[in-house]
Amino acid sequence: MPAQKSNILIVGGGTTGLMAATLLSQAWPERHIVLVEKSKTLGGLLRSFDYGANGRFDCGAHNFQETLIEELDHLFLSLLPPEQWHVMSGREREIAGHYYQGKLQANTPFVDLRGLPESLYKTCLQDFFWNLNQQSQNRLVQNPESAYDFCLQHFGPVITETVIQPILFKLFGKDIQSLHKLPLLFLHLNRIAFLDEAIVTDLTQSQLLRSRIAFSDQRDLPLERSAGKRNFYPKSLGMQQLIDAFEARLRQRNVTILTEAVVGDIQETDGKISSVTLKQAGQALQEMFVEQVIWTAGIHPLTLTLGLQDADDSFDKPLQTAFVHLQLDQKLQANDLFYIYPFDPQFLTYRVVNYANFCPQTLQGPTYPVTLELFLPPDQAWEKETLPQRGIAELRGMGLISEETNVLFATAEITTEGFPMPTLKNIELTQTRRERIKAKALKNLTLLGILAEDELLFHKDVNVHAFQQLKLLIAKSLPAVLQESTPCLPVQLHP
Repeated sequence: MPAQKSNILIVGGGTTGLMAATLLSQAWPERHIVLVEKSKTLGGLLRSFDYGANGRFDCGAHNFQETLIEELDHLFLSLLPPEQWHVMSGREREIAGHYYQGKLQANTPFVDLRGLPESLYKTCLQDFFWNLNQQSQNRLVQNPESAYDFCLQHFGPVITETVIQPILFKLFGKDIQSLHKLPLLFLHLNRIAFLDEAIVTDLTQSQLLRSRIAFSDQRDLPLERSAGKRNFYPKSLGMQQLIDAFEARLRQRNVTILTEAVVGDIQETDGKISSVTLKQAGQALQEMFVEQVIWTAGIHPLTLTLGLQDADDSFDKPLQTAFVHLQLDQKLQANDLFYIYPFDPQFLTYRVVNYANFCPQTLQGPTYPVTLELFLPPDQAWEKETLPQRGIAELRGMGLISEETNVLFATAEITTEGFPMPTLKNIELTQTRRERIKAKALKNLTLLGILAEDELLFHKDVNVHAFQQLKLLIAKSLPAVLQESTPCLPVQLHP
């Protein structure tokens, strides 16, 4: 490997790292760009499992949501020809539901209290509106960090303790008071449905109520109240196609890609990272002098690499995450839902991914792919050979498949890292370690990716933050006038 100061090192081969390598190789063609990834393959959670004749499956539910930043959207959408994208927008946008209180709820992804026993439903309504009045007296926590304080402020104690707490405990095995508010967002627990459509339409003219009350039927939601952004998924199933296209593009630009590689020693000079030693497959490579380091591989690995860990640092254990991939001879009995979130305590499944409803290639069969994402208790040993039967039993338990449905293919994968445990303790330690990294003020280190800033979690938001930081870095470091960005290619809604 060349030992020269024009090396640009990118650590992490997920979509953030791939985007960084793409932008920097375009802006700095004279520099030597090296991308390192600790896994055998690139892509992170956007990679796919390929089982040959048995099909391709994703690591759960993923797609690309447009950001309305023309250059950024073009970067991703140009990875495939326009006619190979399936576009979800308007009335054909994503539709999610959940399984709660023994039945499938398809009208909204948010918990609908109208399915509760009548006496509890009435108590929840009374306490919700009483709680709104309490807020005027400043009795509740402002800008809460914990899931408990957030729900208390938004819904009141009855809904918090009888509805939200059991769901969170089912998923994470933790009391709501120990959890951060972040999981409320990706679980659709930040709002509640409990009123009929006409009443909701009237009440949610108020921003205060709109932030708390979900529309009672997502299919009737006025388009002006929806996010209004399109989602894209490859017509030929598998997000791996994006990763493969990224890799091919980078290799054409002579970007060096090292898999099963990590950063070993880091040398600092005059407030900058001057050189690093890379290790690949356990073997140390030649020392590499660097001009810039773009770190997308997470706060905690960087903390350890820089030697900034403290003896008092401790984590709540992550959940084990498993994927059960199935090919069925019948579609799921799930209406038009793309995803189903089981909230009842007897299920290990976190989410059911119903490819047949958002990937046109699967609409006609003769087989129908399904992925179940399972959260496994961290202190139990699990054999992946037993998980497919568990997944099939859970689908039958929810009534999503019948006894007559034949399973044509079944397999499971257990991830090595697991789903992060979203406790206050873990989030606070992440924030603390991030501040330690920033306090070093390394002039040539750029930190990107999940939780590079507070509440930076969702794929779209991570992309936007990374893109903005990279463009700023390019503008500061490159004196020449930047080339105008290529305009976004038109993407047909129904080619």
